[in-house]
Amino acid sequence: MLSSSGVPAKGVGPVAVLTLVAVVCSLTALQRVGAIPLSSLAASPRELADGRVWLLFSSGAIAADPLLWSLFSFCGLALLALRLCGWPILVLAALVGQTVSTLLGYSILGLARLVDSDAFQRLVSAPDYGVSAVSAAWLGAIAAVGWRARNESGIKAAIVVGSVAAGCLAWFVRGGGLDVLDSEHAFAFAIGVTAVAALPARRSVKDA
Repeated sequence: MLSSSGVPAKGVGPVAVLTLVAVVCSLTALQRVGAIPLSSLAASPRELADGRVWLLFSSGAIAADPLLWSLFSFCGLALLALRLCGWPILVLAALVGQTVSTLLGYSILGLARLVDSDAFQRLVSAPDYGVSAVSAAWLGAIAAVGWRARNESGIKAAIVVGSVAAGCLAWFVRGGGLDVLDSEHAFAFAIGVTAVAALPARRSVKDA
């Protein structure tokens, strides 16, 4: 239900976010118990090259390990992004952050394989899924709203440190190790920042 300004009526946004979280949790549970095979949801460069474009979206609707951390951060960032950034930025950052960051990551992989056809062979068919790209996009949008709202150098430094700390924490709880497809998270963060530049944030400068 929309208000006269075209913005979701009060209370609809949180309900929609919680519904999204419920969908992610349900799909994740069904995949974990084997009711839905991972191959029908997870993307990979090879699957995308074969034309299974819908996997760009479904791969962002199931959580990867560490499961509880992924779901907790996804839910928390969704609610915070809704409050600070508003519904349009929440949706734009999520959709574009998931799809475009994946395409950019796969493009890097493809360019590397043009130079060396044996490069990153394991990643070509490896299942690529999780809510981390969407979460990174929301984190970028939240950081951008705070950056734009405050002129104090201390606040801006705290935003930079907080964003870097969040990335380091995510790397730590995942168990360390990076590969070329982890570049998707940096792209998603940048897309979240860009979404704030493209659309007006919900909160005022003072509130942010």
